[in-house]
Amino acid sequence: MQDEINKELNELIRGELINYIIAELRNGYDLDSIKKVLHKKHREDLITQAIEYLKQKEFDLSPLDEKKENIPLRVLKESQDFDRILSDLKRYIRYKIDEGYEINDIKEALLRFGHYYDLIEHTINNIQEKEMDFNDIKQGEKKIKQEIINKKIKNLNLKSFFTKNNVSLLLMLIFTFIIANVTESPLFVVIYSFLPIYSLNLLLRYTNNIISKKILMIYILLFLMFYTINYIYEPFGMNINSIIVYNFVLFLLHFFISGIEIKDNDKKKTNKSLINKSSKNEDKNNEKVVEENNKEI
Repeated sequence: MQDEINKELNELIRGELINYIIAELRNGYDLDSIKKVLHKKHREDLITQAIEYLKQKEFDLSPLDEKKENIPLRVLKESQDFDRILSDLKRYIRYKIDEGYEINDIKEALLRFGHYYDLIEHTINNIQEKEMDFNDIKQGEKKIKQEIINKKIKNLNLKSFFTKNNVSLLLMLIFTFIIANVTESPLFVVIYSFLPIYSLNLLLRYTNNIISKKILMIYILLFLMFYTINYIYEPFGMNINSIIVYNFVLFLLHFFISGIEIKDNDKKKTNKSLINKSSKNEDKNNEKVVEENNKEI
């Protein structure tokens, strides 16, 4: 059954190859260039069988040859159909390049098919110039990306990593692992119990260790709620007194390494006072100007 399927498939492929060879010969391609392209995608025995079949049928395997005398490009450009012909020719050449044909084979085939030499050269040069520009853009983009990567690698030094907040967080993690081993508690339980101090560390990391009084009060309220809930329900069988002590130790650790700056929330008041001061100064200046004018009069 499988052999029959393979035979039918081979016959189908051979039929397609025969049609392809005939079409490409009519397009002006010689047999050698067609075989080169087919060898990239098809088995050699099927290609040979297709060519032998054409020979048995006494098919003319020489390429179509309808070469015309060349017409200069400047004359061709005067034609109304020049842009359309140029666009179609570009599309065809790109398609044949993608199929696997070499530029010289495409050029020879187009000449045999009856296209003018100057037009073919102009189209191929145009395609190659655009490809070169595209490659230059790609290389430029690669260089820029590589420069960005190199800068990032240079900036990734130990000094930038070992900031105060990073050192504080690292010590907190080490302390967490030590407590988990000493108390023989699961690691996720210890991390859960240290949520308040970890959240404070992350908060201060994004605020550059500056915190307002209002946010500090909110944090303290959430802190008390967390421990009240844990004291009432005792999840994971945690010792609430030990948790409070451990969190306090971690808080002191972060405070002494990174420091915490508490900021007033009186921006509006300060702004108002500044406005009042400026208005008073203006009034004084106006009074002086009036006095001077009166004296002159």
